This record gives sequence, structure tokens and C-alpha cells, in this order.
Amino acid sequence: MMSRTLLAAAFLLLGADALADGPCKRLDHDFDAAGIQRLTLEVHVGEFAVEASNDGKLQLQLEVCPRDAWMDGPETVEKAELAVEQDAGTLHLSVADDDYKEKWTLRVPPAMAVGLEMGIGEAVMKGMKGDIKAELGIGELKIEGSAADYGSVSGEVGVGDFTLRTKGGSREETRVLVSKESKWTGSGPAKIEVEVGVGEAVVRLE
Repeated sequence: MMSRTLLAAAFLLLGADALADGPCKRLDHDFDAAGIQRLTLEVHVGEFAVEASNDGKLQLQLEVCPRDAWMDGPETVEKAELAVEQDAGTLHLSVADDDYKEKWTLRVPPAMAVGLEMGIGEAVMKGMKGDIKAELGIGELKIEGSAADYGSVSGEVGVGDFTLRTKGGSREETRVLVSKESKWTGSGPAKIEVEVGVGEAVVRLE
């Protein structure tokens, strides 16, 4: 899975340095969180943020903007659509094409499991209590939560650094040339798995 993410990220990087300030499109959506145990997301290029909510709802604010090296005109961003798939307790969200810079902001129930596959950009997750699995090709990833909610953290950065800050438990770290792996074992019920191809990952559990 990570090799596929890295290949996609390298391909997208060809146009990632030139981000247009042109017309954008909103694809906001509210979902009924009842019956959804896991949220999975596919993000191409841009920003991603998810934080815990207290109202039992799943709320999405999504803005897509053109990346000028790829666009053939302002009308192209109007073609952007939110792809929604739901099956057996899992909700999967993505933008159908990779022609855009995407900015995702989500508020979800804290116990919901979250899976993220992202090409290039910055991702932040705060206040969650469920399982987290995040794969980022190129960029920065930050996860903040409570150590009491998690029983294990495992992370790997191919080129870059992985910072793991936790309370209690036990940890081990391995660095080989430019890569770094870290593991932590705690007493909580959930787990965190992180992979970053090139960049930096920070997991902070207070």
C-alpha cells in the first residue's frame, strides 16, 4: 500500500509546486454517523484536518481549488465531485479526480476509526479515541490524543523523522540511514499506525 501511495505522490508532485488562487468549489456535506464505525479517506494534494465532535454527527467541509499546472480553464473545477461509498459500517470519501488542491476539515465522533491515504500535503488529527491508520506519501502528519485511549503506536518514515511523545508505556526506536521506525505500547484499547514516505510525522499522546 505504501509503495502505491509513494508512486502516486511522486506523480502528483510534478504539479504541486504551482497552486492557483483561482476559483474554488465547496463540497460540504453532513452525514448521519449512526451505524458508521470506520471512516476512510483518500486525499490527493492539499490539507487535511480531523477533530473529535461532541454532537454525534459527521460533518465535512471540503474546498477544492485548481492547480494551475494541470487545469485547462476555470470551468474544470466545477467538475469536481465528492465520491461517497458506504458499506458494512465503513464510510469512504474521496474527490473523484486528482486535478485539484483539496482542503478537508472534518468533525467526527471521537470513537470512530479513521483511515487516511494521502499523496502530498499536511494532515492533522486531534482528540480521537478510535483506531487511526494514516499513510502519507510526502509531507507532514501530526496526531494528538490521550495516552489512556491507546494500547499501541507504530510508525515509519522512509526519509525524514518520526517524533513520538507519550506518557507511560514502553517504546523502542530504530533508525537506519535516513529512515526511522518507532513503536510504543500502552494500556488503552485503540491503536495508531503511521507511514510517511518523505517528510515528518509527530504523534503526541498526553
